[in-house]
Amino acid sequence: MKDKLVLEELWGKNILETVGKISMKKLLITGASGFLGLVVVNLAAQQPDLDIYAVTTGRKRVIFPENVHVIKADLLDRTHCEILMESIRPDLMFHFAWNNLENEDSYTSGINIEWLKVSLYLLDLFAKNKGERFVFSGSWYEYGYGNGIYREDSPACPKNFYGASKLSFTNIASIMCEQHDISFVSARFFSIYGENDARIKAAIPYTINSIGHGQPIICKSPHNEWDFIHVDDAARAAMAIMNSDYCGIVNVGSGLPHKIRSVLTAIAEKMECHYLLSIKEDNKNAETVVADTSILNNVIGYRCRVPLDDGIERTINWWFQQEIQTYEPIYEPIIVRDYNKAVKPLLDIDVLNERIKKVKYLAESDAVSEKKFYIISRDANLAGFFSYVFTHFLDIIYALAKGMIPVIDMQNYANPYLEQDKLGIENSWEYFFKQPCGYSLNDADNFKCVYSEPRFLNYRPRILPILIYNDQLFEDERFHLWTAIFREFFQLSYSATQYIEEEYNRIIKPDMRVIGVFCRGTDFTNSRPTGHPIQPEVDEIIHKVKSVIREWNCDYVYITADERKTVKRFENAFPGRVLSVSRMYYDELDIDYGRQLIATAKFSRDNDAYLRGLEYLSSVIILSRCNSAVLGLTNGSMAAMYINGGKFENTYIFNLGFY
Repeated sequence: MKDKLVLEELWGKNILETVGKISMKKLLITGASGFLGLVVVNLAAQQPDLDIYAVTTGRKRVIFPENVHVIKADLLDRTHCEILMESIRPDLMFHFAWNNLENEDSYTSGINIEWLKVSLYLLDLFAKNKGERFVFSGSWYEYGYGNGIYREDSPACPKNFYGASKLSFTNIASIMCEQHDISFVSARFFSIYGENDARIKAAIPYTINSIGHGQPIICKSPHNEWDFIHVDDAARAAMAIMNSDYCGIVNVGSGLPHKIRSVLTAIAEKMECHYLLSIKEDNKNAETVVADTSILNNVIGYRCRVPLDDGIERTINWWFQQEIQTYEPIYEPIIVRDYNKAVKPLLDIDVLNERIKKVKYLAESDAVSEKKFYIISRDANLAGFFSYVFTHFLDIIYALAKGMIPVIDMQNYANPYLEQDKLGIENSWEYFFKQPCGYSLNDADNFKCVYSEPRFLNYRPRILPILIYNDQLFEDERFHLWTAIFREFFQLSYSATQYIEEEYNRIIKPDMRVIGVFCRGTDFTNSRPTGHPIQPEVDEIIHKVKSVIREWNCDYVYITADERKTVKRFENAFPGRVLSVSRMYYDELDIDYGRQLIATAKFSRDNDAYLRGLEYLSSVIILSRCNSAVLGLTNGSMAAMYINGGKFENTYIFNLGFY
């Protein structure tokens, strides 16, 4: 009676009443809401001779076909396993359930051993309840990393808990099934990819997700060759295996080697963001992991149908659809392709200048009915100063492409440069800058307005990278575009101008020859944010400045830094020759910058939010006026170069790759 009550609570009486009353083969599928399992469920549901039971944890919102019995169960609970198998008594079984591979440590975690035990217990219950055919979801990880094309009888030397646990199950299950007269197949799936893949660390979804969010990608193993199989092909192969008489191990892959370099390049080009991909060429020990698919092709009778190029295109399109679904109706739904298509013509500097002239003319005209305003905002309270500047400028560029008048809103969303009691009242953009075309938020209220998506803006994929990482920086067309945008729209407010000119005249005197240095520390070097440029050590910068100061005919070193200890180290290295702005330094606060961002840091003084922004802005603008520069690669240092149009007499940029 207790078992029945548990079943009713988990599944409902309607499923209990139908179990055993339908004269079809009963197919049980574990991991039914997973990446591969869900596609198999949908294929199996098309076979009229199967009574299908889909086992899921219930943690994902999934829509199953109407003719599938959906069962919520925790397979790590042996009671659930016993009730499940004894009540359904399946004839056929797909076992896809395993450790959640969406986590980074899934392949090395000891939880794989628990899943080995669970899987063996399920197989034992399957045998006791007279099951007939059991198909297990194995993996190429059972072979281990190596170099070659793998046959089913190739030596298996797994290198992690995941592969070892899967191999152990295959070996033990083969003996158990032979003893109980059960036909058993271990389907060793190679690298599956495709729509609905949430395994964010796998090569293809990781690349699509990162590039789609505007994050740079480094291909560290460009010459490795992998066997990629689309999830639709993997699922169709699984059904073909279940419907066959074959027993034993079978490789499930495309049988085709694909260099990682080619795969990632194809993704970047299809997403029109090839500049975000860089290739690390020192991959000396290239690996090849490819399936010999002779058994799958010739014995099972299945051959893959989805070419890799088509599969990548489908996967990217699916990813974009997920982005579209996140928008709310009051916002302009811009996605990467819309943005890139609109902005790409502006890479031609003549086209850009024509659009700027056109929009400014419209702003100054009396053509009220033709004016359309683009309200630019960002909902990211932890971003840095120039992160706001650049993302707002990205939307200014989009407004120019669409013929709209841009207005920046740093009034209605919290940001580090606006005191909490002034939220919704004052626009912190106007503390530092003029509005792009002279219109305030209040002015725009009288006209037709379109609003940018404030949350998606944080991650907008860009045809225009902020940081340009190449040796021909000053010849790059995108550098000239950014320089033009800064020239037209980086217009300081009156109060900011007064403050900065006073600081500049106090620090740098006529006839001084100055090397400007940008040295980033605190949260950046402590937390090492993934995808951001690696910053040089202070000693590296000092060494570089010492090596060029005479050659560049400079006498002084001006430093932009966020830590006082960095300034002191420069003062020790260049006694009496170090210049810097008046500012508060973040190492004066008792904060662990490995855990906390400087955007959350606050000093005990009136109007601190405004002063933090003003001090940093002044330090970067004064940097842009130095004769030469030695720079770590950050938003602030790039802004300095865009502000002066690349007019430093000499420039050295530390291009060290990414965290």
